Amino acid sequence: MDAIDRLGRIDLNLLVSLYVLLDERNVTRAAERLFITQPAASRTLTRLRELFDDPLLTRSGSEMVMTPRAQQLKEMLPHTLEAVGSIVAPVEFDPATHQQTFRIALPEIYAQSLVPGLLKELVSQAPNMKLQFHDPDEAAYRQLLTGEVDFLVRNVRSPAARPPLHSEPLAEISPVLAARPGHPLARNRKLSIPQVLKYPWIDVFPTSAAAARSPLDLLLDSLGFEREVIFRSTHLLSALEALEHSDCLLYLARPGRAEGILASHCTLLAAPREIAAQQFELELLQHRRSLNSDAHGWLKEKLHRLISKQESPGAR
Repeated sequence: MDAIDRLGRIDLNLLVSLYVLLDERNVTRAAERLFITQPAASRTLTRLRELFDDPLLTRSGSEMVMTPRAQQLKEMLPHTLEAVGSIVAPVEFDPATHQQTFRIALPEIYAQSLVPGLLKELVSQAPNMKLQFHDPDEAAYRQLLTGEVDFLVRNVRSPAARPPLHSEPLAEISPVLAARPGHPLARNRKLSIPQVLKYPWIDVFPTSAAAARSPLDLLLDSLGFEREVIFRSTHLLSALEALEHSDCLLYLARPGRAEGILASHCTLLAAPREIAAQQFELELLQHRRSLNSDAHGWLKEKLHRLISKQESPGAR
């Protein structure tokens, strides 16, 4: 019989009783410490003798003395009970010392906006935590199910998540129109749909949306308009590079302030009111196994706050 099988046959409370009985070497006093009756303490001693196949305590005159086996057990028990207690004791989460790598799947436009603020907070508050960003594709969805990805950020237009996944609203993101610095439309405080449709367009989209129509095209269809898209890419940087060297326009869901490569490559236009009125509703998916994790909760609060930060739309 291996150690696990032997443990399965033991009531761990007996080990606590054994420690008290050996410490007191008196059944009556042990019963008082254990808050049980003297007969119950005597029955416990009988069970322990059967378990260890040893008398453990023998009478010598008016006292009870430990057998060699009992002396050996008395030396081992404090460390054993402390180890068992540490297993069941609640673990307090401290971001300053916590060590873990978190994997987050989210569209690149949100990732580049998150990086400055999120890394700043990790360096100052949780220096032992590490991050990995992934594309929110089908592979990432499967990895979320297996625990290889911790969070997935996506548009709520996606198919509903099923157990064991938990979903919750993350943010409502306003769309913006981006153009190169000095674009002819950058001087306009108000723009109409016919004005912006005079220019060609660039589309950037996550891999998971490769076959889906842009929300902008759906809106334009409903209004009787159509735009000309001359370049589509799943890579934000390539789209911004193309934007910087053309008069094309780019439709984006703005994740908070225009920062990083978004700020360095383009200017934001005053979108026509029909376009500005659109909203991208984001949700955060998480495996239910981590819902009670303090570390996941701590990081999730950062994601909620940093992704939700908004500026009022307007030209730059």
